[in-house]
Amino acid sequence: MKEKPESHISPLDYVDVKTGTENDARFSRGNVLPLAAFPFGMTAFSVQTTSANGDWFYNPRHRIFEGLRLTHCLSPKNGDYGQLLIMPQTGRLCTYADDRFSSFTEREFKPHCISGYLHRYRTSYELAPTRRGGVFRFKFGAQESRKRILLLGISGETKFFDRGGTVCGYTTAGDRRAEIELKEYFDIAVDCPYRLTEIEGGACLEVEADEVSMTMGTSFISYALARSARLTESPTFDFERAKSNAAAVWEHFLNRVTVTANTPQSKARLKKFYTCLYRVFLSARIFYEVDNHCAVHLNLKSGEVQSGVQYTNLSLREGVRTTFPLLAIIAPDVYAEICRAVLNTYADTLRLPRNPAPDDMSRTPGMPAEVLLADGLIKGLIDGDDERKVLGIIEKSAKYDGDDFRRGRIASGPYLEKGYLPCDKASGSVTETLEYCGNDYCLAKALEKVGRKAEAEKVMNRSKGYALLYDAESGYFRPKDSRGVFKKTFVAEAFSSDYADCSARQAVFDVRHDISGLNELTGGRLTERVDELFESEPLFDVSLAAQTPTQSAMACGSFGQGALVSPVVYHIPYIYAETGNTEKTERLAERLADEAFTEDGYPGDDNGGALSAWYVLSCLGLYPFCVGRGDYLAIKPLFEKIRISTANGKIYEIDAKTPRRGRTDYSDIKQGNKRQ
Repeated sequence: MKEKPESHISPLDYVDVKTGTENDARFSRGNVLPLAAFPFGMTAFSVQTTSANGDWFYNPRHRIFEGLRLTHCLSPKNGDYGQLLIMPQTGRLCTYADDRFSSFTEREFKPHCISGYLHRYRTSYELAPTRRGGVFRFKFGAQESRKRILLLGISGETKFFDRGGTVCGYTTAGDRRAEIELKEYFDIAVDCPYRLTEIEGGACLEVEADEVSMTMGTSFISYALARSARLTESPTFDFERAKSNAAAVWEHFLNRVTVTANTPQSKARLKKFYTCLYRVFLSARIFYEVDNHCAVHLNLKSGEVQSGVQYTNLSLREGVRTTFPLLAIIAPDVYAEICRAVLNTYADTLRLPRNPAPDDMSRTPGMPAEVLLADGLIKGLIDGDDERKVLGIIEKSAKYDGDDFRRGRIASGPYLEKGYLPCDKASGSVTETLEYCGNDYCLAKALEKVGRKAEAEKVMNRSKGYALLYDAESGYFRPKDSRGVFKKTFVAEAFSSDYADCSARQAVFDVRHDISGLNELTGGRLTERVDELFESEPLFDVSLAAQTPTQSAMACGSFGQGALVSPVVYHIPYIYAETGNTEKTERLAERLADEAFTEDGYPGDDNGGALSAWYVLSCLGLYPFCVGRGDYLAIKPLFEKIRISTANGKIYEIDAKTPRRGRTDYSDIKQGNKRQ
């Protein structure tokens, strides 16, 4: 195929949706799925190549097609919900995966479209996503008989019926636990006569036309809103128009950052850069709909419909470290809307989300929503009455001392009393303590911004409590009980229940808000310890549990104990720059970007686009080392020139020939002040 002239290449041409998609439950190259979807949309589509591996339903090496999969799953490890399979078929009716599958030739799989050809059925398929649905086009071979389109549920109950020329239906499919039964409603229109037949697990649309176009709208609230979504987002059956529109939306987002790549090294980064940017724009999914021009959402606790926006698929613990600080630069409007969604969640349920997808039944360490809100306030993305709401919510969360991890910090009573979380009061006590200290720093900075200085000073002092868990003899943070005694059994490489997604080897560096204090605690050897981390053998101890994908990825990498397999590690390469040795960070960040991120995938799980955001930030030469401080560490970028379009229409420019090192205030980026 003739290559496009470089000047005519769209950022969309560089995106590879399959990077990081070859995974299983034991080993991760990113644990992401290839998706055709709108940036920050509600509905996404993929290709199902196997039903044998649960949520790991796609493998780029497979040549078997089981259907186009409507999905809300960004990562197979987080589970899916509202899923539906759409598959054209001819000849004998086959509904089970082991019977209906076909070998296929893929023609295109991009963020804005999917297309291919099914050998068994001599039928081509095309899909273009909309924000809450999609447009399909199927071309059956003229000689083929008994043409049909299958609509198949994957679990739960799936039903379809004819409603005056359109197909309506719902599914309760999903392996996410929720307090209410979650239904996804469908409204489907077909551009030719059809006969709807109910089959086990769904329905089939029998057609006679050789070419069939189909539009779909979805809703988690009602058939009426599914119909509204279809009529609003795909008012015609014009597939090419839908595809062009989806491409234009993606180009609009991807062009928020434009880069100049003149050297072979920087040109080689273009594909990874825009692929990672694509993942960042998929990192949060809307969970609200539009009724009479007003945003409404489903209250997942009561089942009632509430006014206001809502988001789901938020990996907040990872996201607050990289994804959201990046969105504050390139999509501050989305960041602000996500903050409003968190406030809506609290208004609905008196809870703060941790890892909603869309429920929030799984516990993650810390209370990252506090950081999200505090950093949004500090950066001016939350103001007015919402400022007071945010501070009240964070302060209440920080003092919560109950058992519902969605209401606030776990065991905050002992933490507030002793300055650390005792290991006999809660699991993951070391990680929880470090997270709480970081949260307190963010709360202190937010209080400081609104003029509550006395309270800010008190909370800031509390953020130094991490030092109480430091064991000078071993040189690590160790679990300590309520009596102040360190737990006897200790192996530095153990991924034990006292730490989350890491061992003590990595956890000792997770004090981003007080690096000078940490350096003093380690006897002034902090940067030497970083050297040792990246040079050490990637050992891990799993005597207390099975080996995890995180450990597997670390062991198979080439960065010792410093592989980017956990959010705890993301900032460690930037410790050099934070302590004054910017050039050393530049060398390590460049090596990580070029070697740890490959065409096959990522160095670890790309939860919530956090690793993708790490790569993008490192290419920009801007890193949010200390969230809540309101600035970014500036290092030499990995492209010759960079132009960032800010929300107010201004341009922030970065020139590698005259790199500015040190700290760059968020306000300077927002105002488009040139960095040189």
